[in-house]
Amino acid sequence: MDGAKIFELTMAHAPKSIKRLLKYSSFSQKDIDFLMVHQANKQIVNSVAKLSGFTPEKAPSSSFEKFGNQSLVSIPISINHNFYNKFSNGRILCCSFGNGFAWASAIFEFKDIYLSGISDYKNNSETKSYKEQKEYWIKKIKGEN
Repeated sequence: MDGAKIFELTMAHAPKSIKRLLKYSSFSQKDIDFLMVHQANKQIVNSVAKLSGFTPEKAPSSSFEKFGNQSLVSIPISINHNFYNKFSNGRILCCSFGNGFAWASAIFEFKDIYLSGISDYKNNSETKSYKEQKEYWIKKIKGEN
């Protein structure tokens, strides 16, 4: 995987997808309460938000910091992580991209939002947390393992 190329493609396509959707829906950035971008990494979330005309406050990236890149579940996890017991109605614009480099955006208007919370499954004592995996690979790359 070429991270720089993925970043370049994401910056070329995700903001355009968001802007096309806003134009199609007749909403502007101020009409959207939150922008939920696939939590690939904090830099991508912040860059997509900025290039799409959203403030960092409207585009949280804290679920990546806690859970890492969760692939196809990053947006539901991010919504649960950021809004559990805090948000009941409004508009969320979601933008996701991933496998095969496909992307899509959608606006959801919530009258009531019910969230399950996040279940973090561990199947046995040998399963490493995201933090433990990160520390393991940093040491491995540095030749400390």
